[in-house]
Amino acid sequence: NAKAKSLGARYVELEKTLNDEFAVGHMSVGRLENLLNDISAVRTKLRFTHLAAHLETSPILTAKQLKQYNTLRGYADSDPCAQVPEGHDPTMWKMHNGCD
Repeated sequence: NAKAKSLGARYVELEKTLNDEFAVGHMSVGRLENLLNDISAVRTKLRFTHLAAHLETSPILTAKQLKQYNTLRGYADSDPCAQVPEGHDPTMWKMHNGCD
C-alpha cells in the first residue's frame, strides 16, 4: 500500500510537470522524451505493484475470503468463474479467482 501510494504520488507529480512545462512553453523534444520515459517507468512500476498484490493475496485466502475480496473489487454481481471479464486472461482470471 505504501509503495503504491508513493508511486502514485510520483506519477501525478510527473504528469503535472509535463502539463506545467507545456503550459509555460519551456518544453523541448529532449525534455519531452525524458519526461515520457519517466512517466512510463513509474506507471509500469505502479501497475506491477497493484497486480502483484492480487497475485500475492488470492492464494492465502479461504474460499469465503476470496468471495468477499472479489465483492470488494467490484465482481459481486456474478460468479467470477462463470464469465471472464473482457480484457482479462482467462487462465489467469480463473487461477486468481479459485475456479476449477
